[in-house]
Amino acid sequence: MPIKAVIFDFGGVVLASLGEAYVGEWARRLGLSKAVLKSALWGEAWHALELGQMDDESYRRRVGEALRLPDLGAVSLFFQEFYAAEQLYPQMLDLIQRLRRTGRVKVALLTNAFVGQDQVMRRKWGLDPHTMFDLYINSAEVGLAKPDPAIYELALTRLDVAPGEAIFIDDNVDNAHAAARLGIQAIHFDSAEALNGVIAQVEKLVGIR
Repeated sequence: MPIKAVIFDFGGVVLASLGEAYVGEWARRLGLSKAVLKSALWGEAWHALELGQMDDESYRRRVGEALRLPDLGAVSLFFQEFYAAEQLYPQMLDLIQRLRRTGRVKVALLTNAFVGQDQVMRRKWGLDPHTMFDLYINSAEVGLAKPDPAIYELALTRLDVAPGEAIFIDDNVDNAHAAARLGIQAIHFDSAEALNGVIAQVEKLVGIR
């Protein structure tokens, strides 16, 4: 079955992961355990945010409380400094562009994110997901988040492709497995060292090598 769509995750796939060592260093700076920092940023409050059930200010207040920061100004400064190290993978940006130039496959971004992620992408990196991809699905805007099968089914419906006609790339193994259970050709991108291999796998499946 020919591939008709390639679906990318954002954080950890197009955007490089900050890594465990980086998170650990920040936890030490804050005088907290790494588990507390990760829970504050990506635990229960984040899950509500990515489903559109919590607004940004409420999320920031929850993070501030968990990290013992004095006010929202301190939270904003923390976010600015913590996420300053984020970097995109140029190789993935190139792959996305090459896939779209073929005219044979649709390219989508399926991301567990927050309302306004597209604005952050434009401001921080000059990227507009609405024009960079044929389809942009943000969990917070649709009220569904990976690994819920419904969000993959939504992507397939909007792309008008069958599961076996789609490739899905995600750094989260649970998300990759959920896609695979639906019959999507899922690729787990588990580390920066796997970058070239993942790109080569996509190229081979699509036939652009």
